[in-house]
Amino acid sequence: MVGNAVSTAFGGLLALAIAGIKSSNEYHPWRWIFIIEGCMTVGVTALVFPFMSDWPQSAKWLTAEEKAVLADRIKQHGIVGKMDTLNSKSLKRILFDWKIYVVVAIFAPTIIKQFEPTSSARHVQALVIPIFVAATAGCLAAAYASDKLKHRASFALFGYVLIIIGASILINQQHVSTKVKYGSLYFMAVGGYISLPMLWTMLVNNISGSYKIGYAIAMEVGLGNFGGIAKSKSIHIAIVGGGIGGVVLAIALSKFPNLTFTIFESRSAFGEIGAGLGFGANSHLAMKLISPLIWKNYKKRASFNGWPEKEDVWFDFTVGEKGEGWEGKRIAEVKMEDGVTQSTCHRAHFLEELVRLLPEGYDVQFNKKLVGVDQSSEKVSLKFADGTESFADAVVGCDGIRSATRGFVYDDPKLVSPRFTGKVAYRGLVPMAKTEAVLGKEKANNRHMYLGHGGHVLTFPVGKGMMMNVVAFADSQSDTWEESVVKIMELIQGPDVWAIFEHPEVPSFHESRVCLLGDAAHATSPHFGQGAGMALEDAYVLSNLLGSCKSRDEIEKAFDAYDSVRVPRALKVTAMSRKQGELLDMKEEESGDDLEKIASSLNKEVRWIWDADLRAHLKEAVEVFEKIDTES
Repeated sequence: MVGNAVSTAFGGLLALAIAGIKSSNEYHPWRWIFIIEGCMTVGVTALVFPFMSDWPQSAKWLTAEEKAVLADRIKQHGIVGKMDTLNSKSLKRILFDWKIYVVVAIFAPTIIKQFEPTSSARHVQALVIPIFVAATAGCLAAAYASDKLKHRASFALFGYVLIIIGASILINQQHVSTKVKYGSLYFMAVGGYISLPMLWTMLVNNISGSYKIGYAIAMEVGLGNFGGIAKSKSIHIAIVGGGIGGVVLAIALSKFPNLTFTIFESRSAFGEIGAGLGFGANSHLAMKLISPLIWKNYKKRASFNGWPEKEDVWFDFTVGEKGEGWEGKRIAEVKMEDGVTQSTCHRAHFLEELVRLLPEGYDVQFNKKLVGVDQSSEKVSLKFADGTESFADAVVGCDGIRSATRGFVYDDPKLVSPRFTGKVAYRGLVPMAKTEAVLGKEKANNRHMYLGHGGHVLTFPVGKGMMMNVVAFADSQSDTWEESVVKIMELIQGPDVWAIFEHPEVPSFHESRVCLLGDAAHATSPHFGQGAGMALEDAYVLSNLLGSCKSRDEIEKAFDAYDSVRVPRALKVTAMSRKQGELLDMKEEESGDDLEKIASSLNKEVRWIWDADLRAHLKEAVEVFEKIDTES
């Protein structure tokens, strides 16, 4: 058993050394671990086997005194040289000894839990080494103490107490930190390597015959190791679309060992179209809940208000139109709660950071334009424009507002295509140094929004404050705008023009085993900056529900539970955003151009979005999932 622990630690060290090797053939680095260790085992066996003896009396390296001691000890333990030939009778005695299977039943169940999927292979293998060094030390200490005290049962029970402690932590792993989960593996490994040798000793003491003992131990270890090979079938998810929503979902799914995925991207590489995007408190929370590393990497690229005293300000809203007693008038400074911030980031930069967090060896296929989905068989078939076909247990369309997947969810063409909102946005990026020279540092480095009749303009820093992103829902040639807005519009050279679309309301985001996420499900206007944020929320809920599935038969239940919480929230955000656009253009029916009413609405509506309790949101979805499971 000590040798097993040392071997495992050595395996981790070996894996640490070769994990990063890129092989030109089909053998991935993890396969070389078994090849190298297997070759070493065969080589050592070939060298040692000629010197092995069947019985102490025939061992040439033992002295007469040592042979006498061993013979006396063998006699004390009742071990006799029975079954020195293996025939049908002796084999039957081995296979039908119930004591062997009792020990196997205790030994075989093995729980392997992946608790930090985004770590590199080298990092994970390095973390294995100290665990099994500790297991080796624990095994030796327990062996010495139990032999000294002549009491094995209590040490075996103590080992199982350690296993129970470690397993209890892992059962509740969603509520503890990664460090605590890692610590639980020490309890399980040390406990296992203390208790199992005791069981082996008990087995040896209760079985007579040298061959029978040898085969019993071999059967125990062999059958136990099958537990590491046999596992429940994983559920394979096809993710259509390699944008922010698709990659975040892949990261979220990788936390669950029962799930695998393939990303199918229509372009030749990962990439995002567009400039800046905004994230509020709800989006920041979703990042942290999916993986703290997403939040950590996002902050490397994110921009916040440039002035510390403006950190908690969502936007400064002012009148951007000409007019006596009106021009440049402040409408509202909408602040968030203490410690809560709004952030912005360039889309491409955020996607770059997300791709870095995909698990090592992730499966992605580029140049895959989806043209067909068939759910008539056990597996869902995906057909692509290049003539290829792929299969999965479920499909999640993360392919944006012009989603191809959406066409295989809804039969009504009116529900498939997005509808034009009547609004057009002019977008552009301006170097911050140039912006500061024209607008001044305060307006250039912090989020501002300028409102007018029939349009509005917003500016915010991106690229760690090196650029200013401009989005104008207004005619750049209009002569009604005040000087600041005119200067902003003049700074944009050759702006991108974007027609604003949204999806119509639908009762569900899935059809059987094909589901939609993000803009593919509920594209919304950008007036609350919640497009990407809603995709993050979707990924958080959907990944946890799929992770709860015990088999592919429960996939539709997971999608139904996803619908139960995501459809009402996403559709409400879409409706609120539509109304917000009217408010910012001074066209909203109740507020019009009444600045006090506009200010009141600006301070109220957005907080329902920000203050969402996503943990409770997921809990509600899980309760629906379990209820469906019970009813079915």
